Amino acid sequence: MSSSTPSDFEIVTLSGSGKLTTADLPSEWSTASSLLVEIKGYNEIESHLFSCLSSSSKYQNINFVSFSGMTQLSIGEAAFYKSSIVTLVFPSYASVTIGEGAFCYCSYLNVIKNLSNVTSIGRFAFYYNSSLTNAELT
Repeated sequence: MSSSTPSDFEIVTLSGSGKLTTADLPSEWSTASSLLVEIKGYNEIESHLFSCLSSSSKYQNINFVSFSGMTQLSIGEAAFYKSSIVTLVFPSYASVTIGEGAFCYCSYLNVIKNLSNVTSIGRFAFYYNSSLTNAELT
């Protein structure tokens, strides 16, 4: 590991198809201080799924999110609201729709990659993302 990688870092892979819902998440969520969540195959993310409405939310440790293995992706309303995501990577080959407030108040979000296939962005999808400095089309 490089010196910039947290020592308490873990990768969580969520694989499936259709809509990713609470029922698809592990019953015991990782307590590592930093998580990379790989979402593979799901074409829809349930609204409010990873929202962090309080500082005690069990999803506060998600720092990196990547999507792969789908040709279409729909991210529901407030799906990652107030999460601690730093880097977000969309699939370069999928048509992506982002719901209202999907990444609202993700104040650590710094980098978004592969925005070229985003076909729709809902109101306030990236509202109050004060750290966002790098949004890459390809």
